[in-house]
Amino acid sequence: MARQDAHLWMGRAFNRRVVRQNEKPDAYYVFNTAGLEILKDARRENRTGILEQTIAPLAVERRILKDEARQHPKWTEAEGFGRYEHDRMIQREKKEWKEADQILCGSEFVAEGIEESGGAREKCKIVPYGVELETPPRSESPTSVEKENVRPLHVLTVGHVSLRKGIPYLYWSARELGKAARFRVVGPLNIPPAAVSRLRKHAEVTGGVPRTEVSNHYKWADVFLLPSLCEGSATVCYEALGHALPVVTTPNAGSIVRDGEEGFIVPIRDPEAIVEALIRLAEDRVLLRSMSKSARTRAKEGSLDAYASRLIDAVSA
Repeated sequence: MARQDAHLWMGRAFNRRVVRQNEKPDAYYVFNTAGLEILKDARRENRTGILEQTIAPLAVERRILKDEARQHPKWTEAEGFGRYEHDRMIQREKKEWKEADQILCGSEFVAEGIEESGGAREKCKIVPYGVELETPPRSESPTSVEKENVRPLHVLTVGHVSLRKGIPYLYWSARELGKAARFRVVGPLNIPPAAVSRLRKHAEVTGGVPRTEVSNHYKWADVFLLPSLCEGSATVCYEALGHALPVVTTPNAGSIVRDGEEGFIVPIRDPEAIVEALIRLAEDRVLLRSMSKSARTRAKEGSLDAYASRLIDAVSA
């Protein structure tokens, strides 16, 4: 709690220094929980205030994670739920929505969360993110295709290993699929040691790795899985598309994946749907390769250039 108090104090102090500057711009661009004082000053001075909501609202995240902890107490050691325990941060976020002229959201899930939490949906604009794409084409030689047809499906997850990312549902799916698929989980471990041990019985768990090594894991995979419960617009899904991987994820991940085209969108907390999607890809390698090609094409919509164009259009309107 002391760290969160410090965060609040520093954020306010920084913003007050910004608004005391003699030369002021025509518009301000700030991020959720970090720009309230600036947005207030912009409104007083009749300047434009743009807020980027990078993830679903704190109140939504807290509700989801509390529910999740009740259902899966052995998968978390957290006493608080979400990024902040302070109710003051939730109120600060809501005040930012009120002061902002425009709220940029990485996904529809974020915009829906703002409306659910009392914010003005009409202020929201959906601007999906983008990542740098430098991925060489995957090999599709007859030999590689033949090998893919006989070996288990390679299923990759990248990101923090935590309740928010839906890790219990990945575990259940890996256990159910058994030898039909190999699972690899890459990212910092935010679950209890006993939960890590359970997960390792059915998946390879690397823990955190250097950023320079992540690309090798994408190249190992056939499919990317992210059963996340709460995001803004998870950039790992963009990265996976850039590596020509079909993506199995949830609406709450805020991806640009289209159900049935570059992968499958499954409901949150639904491991049966995850298993069904992965079995389809494991048993139908023609479908897998077709979705892989679609993923590579769709990745262009998630490039940095495409994002820059979307962002400029949004703030210029």
